[in-house]
Amino acid sequence: MFRFAAAAVLSFLCAAPLGAVPLVRLVTLDYPPYASPALAGQGAMVTLAREAFEQAGYQVSVTFLPWGRLAPQLSQGRFDAGVGIWPSDCDALNLVASRPLFSSHLGLYYRRERPTAIRSPADLKGRRIGITDSYNYPVELAAAGWLPEVSQDDLSSLHKLDRGDVPVVLLEKAVGDALIERFMPNTRGVLVWQEPPLTTVPLSVGFPKALPGADTLRKAFDSGLRRLHANGRYRVVVKQFGLERYGVEP
Repeated sequence: MFRFAAAAVLSFLCAAPLGAVPLVRLVTLDYPPYASPALAGQGAMVTLAREAFEQAGYQVSVTFLPWGRLAPQLSQGRFDAGVGIWPSDCDALNLVASRPLFSSHLGLYYRRERPTAIRSPADLKGRRIGITDSYNYPVELAAAGWLPEVSQDDLSSLHKLDRGDVPVVLLEKAVGDALIERFMPNTRGVLVWQEPPLTTVPLSVGFPKALPGADTLRKAFDSGLRRLHANGRYRVVVKQFGLERYGVEP
């Protein structure tokens, strides 16, 4: 038995060389400008998440999935962390959140010739609102009593708005602006964001509580993120992606 155990340990050591850098498996969705395989560094949040983990001594892999597939897999601990997480996602998926990377400004897009009278979450009651399937919207919005017009993704919601199929669409401003710029440039000035946002919530990295060591990994990430703030790299990335409005203090 002892010889068998010793052989097993030796086999493990040969398979995992001393000094190997531990790997963190990240998952996110196509959510420009924060996360997208088409962007430099795979987006602002992915860039910062990767570099924060590297500061803490980890390497990362990044998988992109639609939200409907991402959410259950992350909740079940099939990935080590999810990038681009609201507090309501943490509640719904049993995650622990990192320090915020950005501030998420959630509000409405409408057609310029059809302005909306919605000015607060309370005004959503009984209104047809374009939303994205399976998103865990903040409770102050989700509990407002809207009449949901569900699309499979944010871009589909914007196309519905452009066609006049919905009167307004609930979106994150940075994301809506990026999608319009990249996929619907002919609608610039036609599809309009309404100020101010209906709510503002943190955008973070979420760690599944189902995984042992999730809080240790979160603390390592937070430490790396603090270093990015301290050495100025955070500000460089935020400026690179034009996200100064949504940046956060350390």
